[in-house]
Amino acid sequence: KLEAKKNSEPVKNQAIQTACSSACNENATVFGDINDDKHTIASLAKDDRAYNMLEEVGVKPNIYYQTKVRNVLTPEYNNNTDQSA
Repeated sequence: KLEAKKNSEPVKNQAIQTACSSACNENATVFGDINDDKHTIASLAKDDRAYNMLEEVGVKPNIYYQTKVRNVLTPEYNNNTDQSA
């Protein structure tokens, strides 16, 4: 980030890695410029699963979370299972 600032250049996508983000194999922590559509974080923040803590009271923090994806059994699946033993 400092080198980009010295050269009057924007920070490149995924150029900044903290210790926790580089250690996580699942890419659970992502940093970037949310105002730049080319950055990964911008698309993640626009995802339907993205939310802010306390957004219902109008707080707009710079941290976005994503809801967990859960596989819900459909009625068709429940009706097609053979329960006879």
